[in-house]
Amino acid sequence: MRKLLYVFLIIFIAVALVLGIKVSKKDSMLPTSKDYDYMTCEGTVDNPDELPLLQKDNLSVTLLNVFTNTLKEEDLKSLNLTEVEINNVMIQADNDNFIALVKFESLDGTSVNELSCDFQIYDIVDDTCNIYLSSITQVEKDLMRAFSRFLDINSGNTNYKFNRIGSSYKRFIIKQDTNYSIVLFSTQIPEENQDLANKSDLNVLIINPQYQNDSGEKIVFKDTFFDLVLKRITKEPSI
Repeated sequence: MRKLLYVFLIIFIAVALVLGIKVSKKDSMLPTSKDYDYMTCEGTVDNPDELPLLQKDNLSVTLLNVFTNTLKEEDLKSLNLTEVEINNVMIQADNDNFIALVKFESLDGTSVNELSCDFQIYDIVDDTCNIYLSSITQVEKDLMRAFSRFLDINSGNTNYKFNRIGSSYKRFIIKQDTNYSIVLFSTQIPEENQDLANKSDLNVLIINPQYQNDSGEKIVFKDTFFDLVLKRITKEPSI
């Protein structure tokens, strides 16, 4: 009887060890902060030379602006867009009241076609991360973990609460078939959140962009976060 118990105990330990190894291997496949290339740049939209802009390899990613009210044509005049591009923006933005425009451009002048990416547009207020616009769904847990690690690295805060404000989104390529693509991201946010969006610094996070060049080669930026931060300028009161 005792020998039988020993046999069962040995079998139990062996099974536990095997399962432990499998779980360990599975966890090791999840992205860690070291696996991701996190880049951050702050800027304003008041001066073309101060736009938030990041570069990696042959790609530059620039935040042209974030609009937190229903768009008017005159809002786009300072962005150096063509009439066709302005018209496309107005059509696609429609009556949305939260719109971001991001430019993806090749550094060597080759085409940027069939562009796609994940994205997250958010701000941080105290210990709350307000997410206005996102392509990351609740089931994409790996990306959400990576986003949480990104916040940890930038702030050291590991206890953010997440507040999803925009419930849906649109993503539309305004221009392509040239050395750049301009992408519009937009949504409707509740009126009570517009004041918050107007006052806080906004982070436009572009995740894992990919596109095709002139030769039809797919250029993939795997595990890459481009974080473009729109700083709000607080003017000193005049005396």
